[in-house]
Amino acid sequence: MKRYILIVPVLFLLSCSDKEEKVIDIHDLLPSAENGDSIPATEDEDGHEELLKNFQLINPDILEVGMTSKKHFIDRFGADTSFQYILRSKEDSLNYREWYFSDSVKTSNAFFNWLDIAGRGESVHIGDPIRLNDRSFEMFVNDSLIVMIEGEEVNFESWKNYLEAKGIEDWTHILQQKGKNKARWYYMEEGKMKPGINSKSK
Repeated sequence: MKRYILIVPVLFLLSCSDKEEKVIDIHDLLPSAENGDSIPATEDEDGHEELLKNFQLINPDILEVGMTSKKHFIDRFGADTSFQYILRSKEDSLNYREWYFSDSVKTSNAFFNWLDIAGRGESVHIGDPIRLNDRSFEMFVNDSLIVMIEGEEVNFESWKNYLEAKGIEDWTHILQQKGKNKARWYYMEEGKMKPGINSKSK
């Protein structure tokens, strides 16, 4: 089943062909960043005040929202639309990314290819306890959407609750990794988050 639910307010309308990925071209939207990494999007800019407030519901210490120009590996796999932000606070910065796909086949293809790369040459299977990132991260995957949050510290419960408040609960896979520890796997069943993997996804 196709699902297209915007988790954060849509700031810009993008148009491109059905076969092209709708990745925001930040150079067309905001002034150029000197380091080529991100462009600040403060509450003083049109449309960003609401976005900033939205993310501050998760972490009141977030001071600035930027739109990243760095490509992620998952960008290679034909997402219909993606939203990618840097959330800055005094102590840390978080990367928040969403990828919307037209069907579950494309979503699974992107997810499993990412697993192969993240495993650093090791063969990774669903449920394997293995380090998949250099920083803490949380990833949510369902039939048409992948959401990833990464930073030095990630409040797992807060982001899960945030997505649930937006009506997104049917996650096939949820991965959580603290620091450089091994990632832990979860799934949703009857509205509850359970450790391990769903037998239907094997």
